[in-house]
Amino acid sequence: MLVRQNAQELSDGGVCRLLLDALSTHPADARIQEAACRAVGYCAEASPGMRGELGDLTAGELDGCQLVCRALQLHPEQSLVQKWGLFAVMAMAQCQQNAVKLGCAGACTCAMEALRLHAGDRDVQETACQAVGKCSDASAALRDELGRLGACELVRTALQLHPASVLTQVWGLYAVACLAQSHSCALEFGRAGTCEVVLAGIHAHPSEADAQVRFRRRVPHHAS
Repeated sequence: MLVRQNAQELSDGGVCRLLLDALSTHPADARIQEAACRAVGYCAEASPGMRGELGDLTAGELDGCQLVCRALQLHPEQSLVQKWGLFAVMAMAQCQQNAVKLGCAGACTCAMEALRLHAGDRDVQETACQAVGKCSDASAALRDELGRLGACELVRTALQLHPASVLTQVWGLYAVACLAQSHSCALEFGRAGTCEVVLAGIHAHPSEADAQVRFRRRVPHHAS
């Protein structure tokens, strides 16, 4: 986690440009893509200014949102690229303008593919659920797209496969709550038995206040 002073100094030093240049120049190198996505995510999460800058700047004619999505698309089997690429998506999507750009660049499809291909990897499932939740929360259009792509089933599966992983439960519940702001997703959750999965997660981790709050604060009336 970057402290505010460090984030400002990095921003002033042009770190956003350096990170996008690395993503642009070394698309085939999974290690560089992983490291750059990790840094993009931490910078975007630490500073709204850098979050906006990473979305606006371009390198090789692609902006930061497109470059992060390209990393995910080029390295679907690389779990660490998926983990940190989706972390970067989550962090950048906290800016609504970036969320729209991420949607156009294919972030929703990337998150779905990561959930499918890395079902047994709790770290990837956690960050994919983070990305699904943040994108759903940022944009009704992205929420609807995620629903059409099968997010409801995949998030439910992540919760079922990783009941002991606190962070997968926390972010899976958050994704359910954000997706359930769509009436169609809420109905699909009900038909698929997601209510039982959600209650199991809440009951399994009664001392985890974050899991309780992330679901209960966000769930709309029509999803109950």
